[in-house]
Amino acid sequence: MEEGLNSSLRNATWLHQTVHVVLIYPPTAEPSTHTLVNTVILICCLTLGICGNASQIALQWYANATWLHQTVHVVLIYPPTAEPSTHTLVNTDFSCLCKNCIGICPFDTPLHKDEFHFQLYICLLHLVHFAISASLPSVIIDNLVKIWMFGMLTCRSHFIFVTAGRTMAGWAIALLFVDQYVVLALWKKIAGHLQAFFMCSLAMVALIASIVLVPSLFFVQINEVVLHEEHTSPNTLLRIRTFTCLTRLPRTFSPYANALNVILDFLMPLLVVLVMSRKTSIILAAANGSTRLCQKKICICLVVLATMHFIAYLPHWIAVFLVLVHDTWQLEAPQWLQTMLGDAVLLLPQITASTAWMPASYLSAQLCSRSYSYEMVTEASACRTSTLKRNSQMANTDFSRHSVAVTL
Repeated sequence: MEEGLNSSLRNATWLHQTVHVVLIYPPTAEPSTHTLVNTVILICCLTLGICGNASQIALQWYANATWLHQTVHVVLIYPPTAEPSTHTLVNTDFSCLCKNCIGICPFDTPLHKDEFHFQLYICLLHLVHFAISASLPSVIIDNLVKIWMFGMLTCRSHFIFVTAGRTMAGWAIALLFVDQYVVLALWKKIAGHLQAFFMCSLAMVALIASIVLVPSLFFVQINEVVLHEEHTSPNTLLRIRTFTCLTRLPRTFSPYANALNVILDFLMPLLVVLVMSRKTSIILAAANGSTRLCQKKICICLVVLATMHFIAYLPHWIAVFLVLVHDTWQLEAPQWLQTMLGDAVLLLPQITASTAWMPASYLSAQLCSRSYSYEMVTEASACRTSTLKRNSQMANTDFSRHSVAVTL
């Protein structure tokens, strides 16, 4: 009985004494060829995405700031010949601009802002892709060493950039399609309110991104995984552990949140793109040759951007669906499919964010070209109207002189 009492006292003393826990990361294994290939691709995406999108943002800022704030003065002069002639009246628009006008026909600053509102959507797209590319360094290191070592703040920042970027990029592309339809079909009705339309669209995109982002943001966490524990001495515990940054939604909340996200993030922008593309194609079918050619190039750029975006994020939603199926019916996807989807989810959004600035830049150039051609037509029309008015005044003056001479 005395030995049992002594044993209990020893156990109680051991339980209450301080145990020193030594926390270490697991040794970094040599990365596989598959991991190295993914890392090289991500590094290329980081470089190309940061440099490309930053350069396009700078060009957009410089071009729009210079163009929108410049004051254009107009001086209109009339032909040196006093007598109106049929040849003068049927002159081409270009000849009228060159021979009868000096400078450029006047436009107020608000009209320039309305004409260049579509560049704001493209600039928004560049900003979103720049933010997605800026979140890559932590992803590259995590993919290489398989340990998230950057803390909760970086984990949440990465989640915000990726999730909000996915939502805002999709809706920015969808709004570009809407904008082109408005320009072609409703320009006269909404011409003076296009910048207000952009601000309302931006507020709508921010609201949708908040709806998608905020509920899941509370469930972002750094998960600790203990790989090995060992008592190296009575008072020392060696613990080898690693960390992962993930979003773990409750099972009761996960299906509804994912369904809402796939509707707002993927299905609704895709539906807008398809509907606006159809309506735009109907309008272009009735357009003349020059307008159709210019708008066709714009539509091709938009289709390329939309295709890149929706293909890039399709594997993400397939993976979400497979996780939902596994949680509901305990069905496991094949290992090769999981590996392929994992690589696609990791690489495709980053490849899109780092290369989409190329078609977006070409789209911006085509839109500027179309705007310039519209201005040339408007300038020629204004110049021709001024010439006709002057010729009419000159004819009336000559008729008055002739009447006075007859009276005398």
